[in-house]
Amino acid sequence: MRAFLRLLAVTTLMLGIVPLHAAWAGGEQGTPDEAKAMAEKAAALLQAEGFEKATAAFSVADGPFRDRDLYVYIWNTEGKCLFNAGTPSLVGKVLIDMKDVDGTPIIRNLIAIQDRGWISYNWPNPNTHKVQPKGTYIIAVGDMRLGVGAYK
Repeated sequence: MRAFLRLLAVTTLMLGIVPLHAAWAGGEQGTPDEAKAMAEKAAALLQAEGFEKATAAFSVADGPFRDRDLYVYIWNTEGKCLFNAGTPSLVGKVLIDMKDVDGTPIIRNLIAIQDRGWISYNWPNPNTHKVQPKGTYIIAVGDMRLGVGAYK
């Protein structure tokens, strides 16, 4: 079963559900501290400016909300992707039952955050091509959950 889940994760990576950024090819990755700081700045902007203006800022390729493999995503509490700077093809999809290779319910865990905090899961790292531990700092903004993740 574990082999099947790893194959599923690799297939998911190949199909583009895991974003591929040019910066990953160089081996540079953001840190969990940087992910948390970006999430805090992004949540403040979302609260101050609203969804449309904030997501426009989050989308700028060389802006302050896109740094190496760090980017902002937003889900609602129903498990629907509202915004994803790394993988725009996920927007509009309900993936509440998405799990990592070990069966950790990623989306259910992130929507369970009531204020702010970390979720952890294992995910294919496009830089190493191995499943690795990843943490995402989640901040609740109304019925939205904003996150920025980094490999540990």
